[in-house]
Amino acid sequence: MDIALWDLRARGNGHSLAQELGQVTDRVPAYGSGKGSPLLGVEELVELSAGYVADGFSAVKVRVGVDPAADVERVREVRRALGDGVRIMCDANERLDLPTALWLGNKLADFDIYWFEEPVISDDVDAHQRLARALPMPIVGGEHLCSSREFVPFVNAQALDVLQPNICMVGGYTEGIRIGELAAAHGLGFAPHFMSELHIHLAAALKNTTYLEYFPFLDEFIETPLEHADGHILVPDRPGHGVQFTDATWNRYRTA
Repeated sequence: MDIALWDLRARGNGHSLAQELGQVTDRVPAYGSGKGSPLLGVEELVELSAGYVADGFSAVKVRVGVDPAADVERVREVRRALGDGVRIMCDANERLDLPTALWLGNKLADFDIYWFEEPVISDDVDAHQRLARALPMPIVGGEHLCSSREFVPFVNAQALDVLQPNICMVGGYTEGIRIGELAAAHGLGFAPHFMSELHIHLAAALKNTTYLEYFPFLDEFIETPLEHADGHILVPDRPGHGVQFTDATWNRYRTA
């Protein structure tokens, strides 16, 4: 409901949603995501990661955690293929216990990992704090937290370096703004998770946005997918959030 009301307000004022939220940039740094499954073999993972670089991205995400020992080799080969100029983010999707996360994090540090995302279960503040103190790379997370209040203990404990809310989880743009401002007030990064089409507007309205996840989940269902250039997602200037489903998509669900 909050997302719909912000969309309605922006349309009523003749603005894009980014403009309505206080847009400060026309493009946002992005990392390629969605092609780094932990189930991929090394060759396919390298090929898909290199594909993002060929498309102009200078940062990619690799998912880890199913087989931590194998992940060391997988990330090593991605780093070897992409070179030192590309940032690699590793996401464990809450799969690890604390000892394994510490072990894997130290191994991944050898490959200059830009951040370690959701290494342990999402609501464990103490475990994130211990990782943040022990490992050299930033610890990031928050996609499964459901309000700005749930981020506060992580911020107070200095347990996260970058906050990653999903506005579909926290209750919309209003709460997303609060989380972005919370991050800014404590000198932390902000990197909204998933649903790039919605998050681009919020990311473009905050000066402390670190990255936006480029995960073109909706491309085949919407009229105008997001555009990207030189590793950035371009901020749409259409009224509202600009997400318009195709007739084929509407018809598919009408007949389902």
